[in-house]
Amino acid sequence: MSSYEQRPVLVGVDGSRGALHAVGLAAAEAALRRLPLRIMHVAGAGGWSEWALVADARARVLPRYPGLAVDVQVVRGTPGTVLVEASAHAALTVVGIRGVGEHAGPLAGSVSSQVACRGHGPIVVVRGDRYEPTARCVVVGVDGSAGCDPAVGFAFEEAALRRVPVHATLVWGHPRPADLGTVAPPGGSLADAERDAATKLEEALAGWRHKCPDVPVKPVLVHSRHPDRKLLAATTDADLIVVGSGRHGGMRGLLGGSVRYTLVHHAQCPVAVVHNEAFH
Repeated sequence: MSSYEQRPVLVGVDGSRGALHAVGLAAAEAALRRLPLRIMHVAGAGGWSEWALVADARARVLPRYPGLAVDVQVVRGTPGTVLVEASAHAALTVVGIRGVGEHAGPLAGSVSSQVACRGHGPIVVVRGDRYEPTARCVVVGVDGSAGCDPAVGFAFEEAALRRVPVHATLVWGHPRPADLGTVAPPGGSLADAERDAATKLEEALAGWRHKCPDVPVKPVLVHSRHPDRKLLAATTDADLIVVGSGRHGGMRGLLGGSVRYTLVHHAQCPVAVVHNEAFH
């Protein structure tokens, strides 16, 4: 279980439609986890008139979740920096990305990326208007390293809360000369590489299967040199996709920074980036 479990769910708002979608997901997460919700706006040099913005966000939440404890904050500073710091005191942090054609507020893509990359604990980035759980599945990207364990654990926790299955996806590649097509290089075969990938995937899931025996799990092996494209395709039918942060040895190689960037900016469902300190 997360060591952040008694802390609030934090959501950043800036008045954009994307931020309101983020508030919706954050409220749902807070209700599922039985945690308070904290709505934060980071005010720049323009002053403190933004209290109406957070009050409006709170007013949108309460009718749907009347028993939810909600507090609002307006903090002066740089949005990315403030939200990264505040995430250290949250069970979960949610930010939105503005929609196509929408005016860029302080929580536009660059800030969301900054929070996703540098934040603490689980960071969920909401894209578009697909933010409410629809009982589909939670997808988690696995690369076989010990560093992916926090992401796998968060995926199981989310699946248990939402009562949906986990689709654990490992995109495996086989290094080979380009002119050999699908022919494996000397010393190994594609079958051997696939078996190795399957073993890594099962090892990554074993502990969490034991901890969460009621969560259905679907292991998915995909052979490709383009993990970003394969994981992006999986977001079409998912409620949430989860990946590791890439820090401290986690999610290197196949699930590196380019995959996280692709998902944060192009996924068709919310994206959770889980930093290694989230689970112990």
